[in-house]
Amino acid sequence: MRKLIMLLTSILLFTLLMLNFSALTPAQLINGEVSITAEGADIAILSDNLNATKYTPTEGTQMKITSQKPMQFLYIKFAEVPNEYKINADGKELERGRKGFLHELIELEQGVTELTITLPSAAITELHIYSAGELPQEIQHWDEPLRKADMLVFPSHADDEVLYMGAAIATSINDGKDVQVAYIANHWGDVERPHELLDGLWALGITAYPIIGEVEDIPSRGMDEALSVYPSDAILSYQVEQIRRFKPDVILGHDLDGEYGHGLHMLNATLLQTAFSESSDAAKFPESYEKYGVWEPQKLYLHLYKENQLSLNVDAPLEHFGEKTAYEVAKISFEKHKSQHKWDLAVEKSGVANCQLWGLAGTTVGLDSGSLDLFENVVDKPQPTSTPTPKEPAPASSRAEHGESKPLSATILPLSAKIAITAVIVLSTFAILYRKYRR
Repeated sequence: MRKLIMLLTSILLFTLLMLNFSALTPAQLINGEVSITAEGADIAILSDNLNATKYTPTEGTQMKITSQKPMQFLYIKFAEVPNEYKINADGKELERGRKGFLHELIELEQGVTELTITLPSAAITELHIYSAGELPQEIQHWDEPLRKADMLVFPSHADDEVLYMGAAIATSINDGKDVQVAYIANHWGDVERPHELLDGLWALGITAYPIIGEVEDIPSRGMDEALSVYPSDAILSYQVEQIRRFKPDVILGHDLDGEYGHGLHMLNATLLQTAFSESSDAAKFPESYEKYGVWEPQKLYLHLYKENQLSLNVDAPLEHFGEKTAYEVAKISFEKHKSQHKWDLAVEKSGVANCQLWGLAGTTVGLDSGSLDLFENVVDKPQPTSTPTPKEPAPASSRAEHGESKPLSATILPLSAKIAITAVIVLSTFAILYRKYRR
């Protein structure tokens, strides 16, 4: 019997070791151990962690990478949205760039020591190469935008989603909600802010790639100035289209007074009240109706709205974020927006930046009872049967179904699965050996 117990113990330890091997082995950044060659490339800038430095290839340029150690992951940060490009590794061709991600993680099917990238024309700021193992948490592996969002957030600029909406987003994600972010303005003329946008969202727990609006960021003080510099009809049309596309139950928007008086914040919030009702009217904005049909969201919350207010608990520990509070998560996320630290901006629990205070500005499911739950009274709604056939390829589903295998760090078995597998193996082995020794 002693031999049997020792054998079973050995089997148990070996099984647990194999199941946890990926989690116990961090992926290694091996840029210093690889050789990268490409026409006109200053290879050093590809690993200097500076977004301001970049390599701009001509489309079709061949970049060859060789390594002594097997390469498992490529993490590419583009300075602009890339067009399609190809990677040839171990005799297999991978097509990338089709999703328009600014930060793209490529997992190779197996560790390779040589590969060639046929580059797009887009400039590259960083290229990081990793061995097999668990990737650092800050490495982003984006899903496509959601097909169906529980919550849709409409920040005006990069960092608004953190300063005012970040705690609400973190709380919702901790509760298992799928959150989609759709920005009104873009920052393509800024070196840092598009990257800060993605870094900040990732720190908030967002995994669905954001939608970036087509209007430029133009300074404006007050509603009158915003109306003079921004196309309000186009912004309203954009809001309605995103609501119809993502079919959210709950929508978050800005303060009607623009927090500190920002014109675009004011215009965004005001138009969002109209979009909340018009997204369900087939006669409004026929182009987005033809693509996505109509949708009636259930609740619209505006920041600091004075009626039907609730104050979120942003100080409770959140399991999803390692027991950090929603307030702490938002502050960590704002640290990613370093270019904005020169202004008098911060995640706050009081004043015009109060991240706790929301008002129910629109509802089809009644008023809140005081439970401090943004999703109170929300019910599951079937897709409308009258929805037209989409005129463009449908986006990916939720974060669990994005049409592409997750990187190794996201496919490690959870503890419960490891325990179950281990138990099955040990019990099966015990039964076999028990019969043998009993004889």
